[in-house]
This record gives sequence, C-alpha cells and structure tokens, in this order.
Amino acid sequence: MTSPVAIEPSIEPLEPVVRPDRVAAGRRAGSLSWAGSTCQAASPDARPAPLNVGRLSSETLEPLCRYVDFRRRLELAAGELAAQLGQLPADRWRVEPYPLTGERRNTFVILGETGTFVISATYAPGHWDDVIAVTKLARKIQRLLPGYSGQVQPAVCHPFTPTRPRIWHRPDEDGDWVAAWLIGGDSVIEWLEHFGPEHGLAASDLERFDELARSNWLKGAIPTPPSWPPIRDAAAPDSEG
Repeated sequence: MTSPVAIEPSIEPLEPVVRPDRVAAGRRAGSLSWAGSTCQAASPDARPAPLNVGRLSSETLEPLCRYVDFRRRLELAAGELAAQLGQLPADRWRVEPYPLTGERRNTFVILGETGTFVISATYAPGHWDDVIAVTKLARKIQRLLPGYSGQVQPAVCHPFTPTRPRIWHRPDEDGDWVAAWLIGGDSVIEWLEHFGPEHGLAASDLERFDELARSNWLKGAIPTPPSWPPIRDAAAPDSEG
C-alpha cells in the first residue's frame, strides 16, 4: 500500500501589501495597509463642491427675517431689563418671567414692597400697540390675584434708552382708552420704588409666594394649551360687576 502523498498548494500566498511611506512613518514591515486598498474612504476633497446657487430671493426671505430680527431685539432688551431688575434687594422683591405660556416672552412680573407690576421690554421708539399689549398682560395677572386690593401696574420699558417715566394713553380695539407707563432702563428702579407701600407685599407675603410657587412633583400641574390659565376676557378691574 502506497503512502499518501502530501499535495502542496500550487499558488503561493501573497505577501501583505506594504506601503513604503507607512514603514517610514513607523509601521512595521509586513503589516496590512487597508488604507491603500480599494476600501479606502473617499477623501473629503474628492466630494463634489456644493452648488452655490441661491433658491430664495431677498423678497422671499425678508418677511421672515424681519420677525427673526424683531425677536432678537426683544431678547436683547429683555436681557438688559433683567440685568437692571437684578439690582432690586432680593429680600424685598421677586422678579419672574411672565408666567402665562403662549404670551410675549419679553415681559416680567415684579412683586415687591411697593406693589405688583408687569413690565414689557422693547426698543425705542416703540409702538402704540405696546400700550395695549402690556395692559392686557397686566389685567391677566390682576385676575390671577383674587383679593389683591392694589392695581397691577403695566409698563413698557426701553432699557437702552434714557427715558423719564410718563404715562401713555391710547384707545384699544374696542375704542376704550387704556394707559401704561413708559420707562427707561435708567429709571426702572426709581419708578418701582416711587409707589407707596400701601399695596406692597411684606416679607411674609414673598415667603408665601416662594412656598406656593415651588414645584411639587407629587401634585398635578395645570395643563398647557396655547395660553394658560385661560383668561376669558381681560377686562379692566374697575369694569367688573
């Protein structure tokens, strides 16, 4: 019986592909270099350059961009007003962003030793409609303070413009005259402090506010449709029967 004969492979295994530049860079000879294979990812430089051809005209973009610009200006004004309000003594004042969702986010509610206030930040020269808007916002806060004997004071603030406090009057959509204060960033603190203490909040009131406003995750929150709490009609306090 003949002994089995070992059959050698007829094709020698290929040597690993070695790139001389990788050897020179410190790779040992004999290691596989996948970077030199056809699986190498395409270089970013090899991508086709994007077409720099605009699809929208300035006339198409301008209406949206004007509102974006308006929103950015309000954010800057609100930030400056917040910085000015930060000068109020923390033990005698509370400054809160306007709490009703869906409303203007450049507005603050201020509670303290001389009363309760709603201030909207904007930029000069402003608009007559600002008077109507901030008056409505103040009336909504008034309704959320049942039993409060004072009037929630509305104001429009131009925080970047020196402004002597004064009152603006104008008719609203129904022809009824409304009024709001116009103040500047340089006069907002003095304006808040010039009201007497008759309708101001005591330190114990502010402590109670802190306690009641603290988030209690064991208690259900109010729902959040576009504007909550729902204010059916923001009528002036003196017009309620």
